[in-house]
Amino acid sequence: MRYSFADCVLDTQLYTLSRAGTTCPLRPKVFQVLVYLLTHRDHVVSREELCAQVWPGQFISETTLESCIKRTRQAIGDSGHMQQLIQTRRGYGYRFIGMVEVYPDPPTGAASAGVLASLRPPSTLSQAAHALVPGPSPQGTAGREILVENVVSLTGKQRYERFGLPCVAAVWSRVYLVMSLTQEGAFAEGHSLGTEAVQIAEAVNHPYSLMVAYYGIGFLSLRQGHLPEATAMLEHGLAVCRAGHVRSWLPVLTASVGYAYALAGRLAEGLPLLEQAVEQDTARGWGRCRAMLCGYLGMAYLWAGRLTEARSLVQQAIDIARQEKSPGR
Repeated sequence: MRYSFADCVLDTQLYTLSRAGTTCPLRPKVFQVLVYLLTHRDHVVSREELCAQVWPGQFISETTLESCIKRTRQAIGDSGHMQQLIQTRRGYGYRFIGMVEVYPDPPTGAASAGVLASLRPPSTLSQAAHALVPGPSPQGTAGREILVENVVSLTGKQRYERFGLPCVAAVWSRVYLVMSLTQEGAFAEGHSLGTEAVQIAEAVNHPYSLMVAYYGIGFLSLRQGHLPEATAMLEHGLAVCRAGHVRSWLPVLTASVGYAYALAGRLAEGLPLLEQAVEQDTARGWGRCRAMLCGYLGMAYLWAGRLTEARSLVQQAIDIARQEKSPGR
């Protein structure tokens, strides 16, 4: 069985957890706790019930249980402070409260092989997508070939399948191609693919896919200077991100909306969002899009007349981009 929630996919057959397409190693007890809370999310699971199922016949101290719950939350991007996925009911127990989609185990044998033959493994697809961002490179060329192959080959019902990814594969492939094409100034081709991604995501009404699709077309429109469309799409994406508690995308979408506001002259609204995005990224220690975030905030500071802060952040963005051997975002 596969359980999809926030930006995670838990596979009970393969004993794997992936977040945003990246496999995360889990300790056995953490895996068992997560599975039990997911499969019994219809009620509050008492401490006694959880211990009896995960540690049968053993005495487990409260400290040991709390430590395991803490590691479980960390694995899925939650915390005891946020409690957006696993909630503690003081005096009662724990309950998984995030939105969950459940998928049965895929069929085995020739039938399964035929269905998946045209799609690269999720890990390969994720690597291909990330290789394309932010600019062309030998790896990016290979990545584009994989994503183009999926855009062409995923037709019919497969066009709406996820194949173990947190996002519909056809949407994922199109959006990362949109980002690559945007860097090259191929706006017409990128807009066409981005529009298709939104249509597919809206057809399946899958929150994570909608978020990614809205970001893709918003990213392109922002770079093209079409601020009304960019603002609308990015606002939609941020709303879905917040509603679904998808923390891995939160800094990027928050910053993108803030930058769109700043470009439109709405600095009073844009600056707090941009500052919040940098704080989110710093607190989580991700840093994958730090050059873009610093660049956006630095430009907003410049327009606000805060020249010293602007110079510092823009220089930081340039230094990060150079370290990553990229021209920035």
